[in-house]
Amino acid sequence: MKKKKYFVYFMLFIVVFGCNKEVVISDLIEPEAFWEELTPMPTPRYNAGICVYNDEIYVIGGTIDSGSGAVATVAVEVYNVKTNTWSTKSNLSSPRTHPSVCTFDNKIYVIGGAPNESVNPLPTVEVYDPSTDIWTKKQNMPVARMNTCSVPYEGKIYTIGGQISDGINNVEVYDPVNDTWESKNNMPTARAHFVACEVNGLIYAIGGATYAGTKNVVEIYNPITNSWDSGVDMIKGRTSISGCVIGDKIIIVGGSYDPGSNLTSSVESYDTKNDTWVSLPKLSKSRVALVSASIGNKIYAIGGSIVEWPFSPTGRVEAYEYIEE
Repeated sequence: MKKKKYFVYFMLFIVVFGCNKEVVISDLIEPEAFWEELTPMPTPRYNAGICVYNDEIYVIGGTIDSGSGAVATVAVEVYNVKTNTWSTKSNLSSPRTHPSVCTFDNKIYVIGGAPNESVNPLPTVEVYDPSTDIWTKKQNMPVARMNTCSVPYEGKIYTIGGQISDGINNVEVYDPVNDTWESKNNMPTARAHFVACEVNGLIYAIGGATYAGTKNVVEIYNPITNSWDSGVDMIKGRTSISGCVIGDKIIIVGGSYDPGSNLTSSVESYDTKNDTWVSLPKLSKSRVALVSASIGNKIYAIGGSIVEWPFSPTGRVEAYEYIEE
């Protein structure tokens, strides 16, 4: 991959310096050239949930129409990265959008959300068994919420922040073995539409928004000490973002600089070891309310909306091969 990139730079050197006209290299190499367009998702949607299981990407629920009260879907669709194809699995028990999704112990957990594109949070917890293609209901969350993040760590699932009417900072932990919930220390900054990921035993909560505006904060939760710390802020605050982990890096993809407007194609990497941010090649189009996942060193950006509110669902799928310099 690197050899190809260097060959392109060499050819550009010949073309640029072999002519009399002044040319800016950055004008010739568009960042979106690094993102590869793949087979679209069969059901276009935004505000879905996503997870990876057995090197396949599961996209669950989401909104399939435009405007307030827009219809949510029960659809569960699975992307095979090796064949670039989609398949379907058993539907959710009822339509759900704005859920959080994670994998734990060979099962997929779908937590919270809303029945349609409205502020009507659900406490619902469902678990999917890929080996049987069956959904099972579990103990509801104590605090119903949507636009939350759920992160598995050491036998528990940490559900952080989200939205009731506005953004909240509640942290609740689910024990899948005993089917019980308990509360932990609240996140310092209330917010929804953010990203949370676990890296090396710490949970990082990044970006998001309340009705007051977008957040650029990075807050770090230690499950062992039940305490919060701060990291270096994002380059610029944004909301309705997506994120995934590659090694020690958290990759933040797309979103918007203002709730519902000012969409962005920006992709940024947060180095959890050095507490630093760098920009990566942009998406081919600005996208909000999308989902993303990583398999190996590839980042997959799926669905969302390419227009401002009222959002319009897209099935667009793009992939970027992340290589550290």
